[in-house]
Amino acid sequence: MAAAGGGPLESVEYAYEFDHDVKVVTDTGNTLVHAAVTFTLAQSTQQEVCRVVQFLADKGAPLDEKDARDRTPIEIADRLPIDKAVDLLTELIVKSGATPKSRTKR
Repeated sequence: MAAAGGGPLESVEYAYEFDHDVKVVTDTGNTLVHAAVTFTLAQSTQQEVCRVVQFLADKGAPLDEKDARDRTPIEIADRLPIDKAVDLLTELIVKSGATPKSRTKR
C-alpha cells in the first residue's frame, strides 16, 4: 500500500516482488489504486501516477471499488484533478466490459 501511494513505479514493482496481493483492501476500504491516485501525485507527475495505475491493472488490481467514504479511484482522481488517471481508469474499466461506478466532472 505504501509503495503504491508513494510511487515511483520502480518502488511498486519492487514491493510486488515480495507481496503479489494486488487485491488488498484496508480497513477503510482503500485499494492499491485508491492509494496510487490519492498520494502519489504529491511526489510524482500525472504520467507516473498512470504508470503505477497501469501496472496495478495489469496485475489484476480492482480498479473501480468504493472506499469507506463511497469514493472510487476515478472520483478521487477527478477531484484532485489527475485528468490522465481519470482517462486511463475509465478506458481500462470500459475495456473490461464494465461501466465506471462514478461519474466525472467532465
